[in-house]
Amino acid sequence: MADVEVKINSRRVNLMLEKMPPNVRAAVVDTVIKQGGTIADLARSRAEQLLQVHTGKFVSRIRFRLRARGNRVTGRVYSTHPAAAILEFGGTTKPHQIVPRKARALLIGNDHFAARVQHPGGHYQGRMIILGAFDQSKEALAAALEAAVDNAVTQSE
Repeated sequence: MADVEVKINSRRVNLMLEKMPPNVRAAVVDTVIKQGGTIADLARSRAEQLLQVHTGKFVSRIRFRLRARGNRVTGRVYSTHPAAAILEFGGTTKPHQIVPRKARALLIGNDHFAARVQHPGGHYQGRMIILGAFDQSKEALAAALEAAVDNAVTQSE
């Protein structure tokens, strides 16, 4: 069996290997792809549960990306939505005007229209959508990585 150490904190999983033979690297890449996709799916599900989903734009912009260079394999779950940081970590917005982008007026409620609306700003609580998905999955991720490395090393012996 290989000596595998998986360290986990709230934002990162580190798999420590002195050398990574090609079959071990392939096993790690496959595991990161599978587990990363699972975490991204869980983050999308959490977003649908925790947020008032109107258009689905935030949910559809949660992505997974793999980067593999040499002995380093990195999986990243993230969102490209402009509101991702405030939805994830919380924060404050300043008062600002909301104006229509594609129409001449905004629909407010069921039957009121306005050319612009003054938003008073506000304080928003973080929802920990992606980090929450990671926290839910980190034990399974660590176990899957350890098993993948052990299996690959055992097969190469």
